[in-house]
Amino acid sequence: MKTNVKELVDMMKSKGIGVPELAQKIGVDASTLYRKLGAGGEKFTIGEVHRMMEAIPLSNEDANRIFLSINSHYCEKGA
Repeated sequence: MKTNVKELVDMMKSKGIGVPELAQKIGVDASTLYRKLGAGGEKFTIGEVHRMMEAIPLSNEDANRIFLSINSHYCEKGA
């Protein structure tokens, strides 16, 4: 599974929340959040995802689409 970082950032922008503000709300340093976003969101913890859902806010559907999307490359290989 892969985080849809573009959709996450678009959702943040639509709700008027920047990276520094979100980082503060979820209890991480802004540089850490920038690094995790730059790495494709692969290192987000479950706790961070839950806190982002509250801070942005994201519906369960939004969160599933953003954080639990399945990369079609893996599906082609039968994984």
